[in-house]
Amino acid sequence: MGKLRIETSKLIPGIPDAIARARRKDTPSCTDWPRIIGSTVYRLVEKLQES
Repeated sequence: MGKLRIETSKLIPGIPDAIARARRKDTPSCTDWPRIIGSTVYRLVEKLQES
C-alpha cells in the first residue's frame, strides 16, 4: 500500500473562505459544544493563524 501525499500548500489559500463558511454555520455561536451537527475547529485554525 502506498502512502497518500497531500499537498497542504494547495489548501492554504482556501482557509479564509472555509473559516467564513464555518462561522456562518455556527449560529448562534456556541460557547461549549456545537448544538447542531458540525464543528468549531475553525476557532482553532483562527488561533493558530494569530500566532
